[in-house]
Amino acid sequence: MAYQRTEKTGKLSGLGAFDKKFKPEKSLLIGEAGVHWQEFLQTNVLDLF
Repeated sequence: MAYQRTEKTGKLSGLGAFDKKFKPEKSLLIGEAGVHWQEFLQTNVLDLF
């Protein structure tokens, strides 16, 4: 999964390094560049898997 840098989020190289090292099945980005935190808090945890 590719992560892009934006003015609002800044540098996301840590996420890329994490993906490279641990190879997660999914990555979830919370915030303005991804899922808004309010929506995340309302998400059913089972829907994430």
